[in-house]
Amino acid sequence: MRWEVEGVLMTSSRPGYPDVSVSAPEIKAWVDSVKKLGIKSVICLLDTPKVAFYNIKTSLVNFYKVHGLDAIWLPTIDHKEVDWQVMSKALTFFNISEGPVLIHCSAGLERSVVVAEHIVKYHNWRNVFKEEVA
Repeated sequence: MRWEVEGVLMTSSRPGYPDVSVSAPEIKAWVDSVKKLGIKSVICLLDTPKVAFYNIKTSLVNFYKVHGLDAIWLPTIDHKEVDWQVMSKALTFFNISEGPVLIHCSAGLERSVVVAEHIVKYHNWRNVFKEEVA
């Protein structure tokens, strides 16, 4: 997990990364850890095959909501360029959501960072503070 803008915008890997079978208690532990950091909202950029990694009776986004996080799922394909519609929807969600906001894809290294950079540029935030969080 990394703050892209301290106290405002964080990027992360998905719950349970890199496992391909993730249980409800593992997801709940991840949710609890991000809530301890103050996160209030989540933008999930997982592609459809990775959403199937979660062994829960509801969707991952609904799981987040049930456990106190506002959330949106914007499916994006791994290792592909993030399209403008996803960027636009992510920016809109960020702007109307209670923060801080966390963006995650699978590893938290590509799609989530690209979307975070779009948000940072839109808001003209300079000298972005980046801090790794355990």
